[in-house]
Amino acid sequence: MIRPNPTPPSQADDLNRQFLFHMHCLQKAISSGDENQSMEFWNETRNFVDALPIPTDQYDLAVSRLHNCQRYLVSEEFGAAAYELKLLAGTIEFEKPVRKPRYVSAKRQAPVVFEPVETEEQAVHF
Repeated sequence: MIRPNPTPPSQADDLNRQFLFHMHCLQKAISSGDENQSMEFWNETRNFVDALPIPTDQYDLAVSRLHNCQRYLVSEEFGAAAYELKLLAGTIEFEKPVRKPRYVSAKRQAPVVFEPVETEEQAVHF
């Protein structure tokens, strides 16, 4: 399956927050037992999974979990759908920002300050 190019870090953080919000709404809809609202939030959550900048193996597993959740929702097995959603939440690991050290003169004895970087190539590896 061909995935879209990863999004820039500023957009990725926003996508992560929106995805988590829709996951929360889907969990609430499932716990209320409302199949129509659950399917609506399921569709929105599925769209966010497609947009998330995650590795392909996590993407494939997330899509599988969402598909299982959908099957359980259609069968009105809300407990099993909620369980698949919990498994989905544990599947996706959001990337933490890579930080690089900014060194200051040893003469000043100032502490080392870390600044966030936008790409892995800009990071200093030890």
